Amino acid sequence: MAAERNGPDIAYQALLYPAIGVKADQPSIEKHSGLVLDESDLQWFRDCYYGNEIHERNPYADPINAGDLSTVAPATIITAGFDPLRDGGKAYASQLVNDGISVRYLNYEDMIHGFMTNRNIDRAHEATAAVGDDLADALLSH
Repeated sequence: MAAERNGPDIAYQALLYPAIGVKADQPSIEKHSGLVLDESDLQWFRDCYYGNEIHERNPYADPINAGDLSTVAPATIITAGFDPLRDGGKAYASQLVNDGISVRYLNYEDMIHGFMTNRNIDRAHEATAAVGDDLADALLSH
């Protein structure tokens, strides 16, 4: 949207277990619902965020619905292997790559949704450092 409306030049995006492109029939939802987030949680968030089905298809509300993402900023996308949101984040990373956007996609296969908020988990430190490194690179090169 920023590029379309002559808005600010966004240099970088970091998405941590993003709720993008989430579909009820995705394997990650079926397999990992209940570890931190269950299907009723996902539905509650969906209802609060979208309000109705029309907004759910709006590419400004969920960029997975955009036909072309070639003007968005480079991204680091972090997902967790045991997160019901994993497949949506992975699909968004693939869509960005297909549209020519530089993406660093990191899936922490042994982690759950929200793991980066726990300072006692070494993998959280790794993921935080990866985002920090990518942000620094983006700012220095911009």
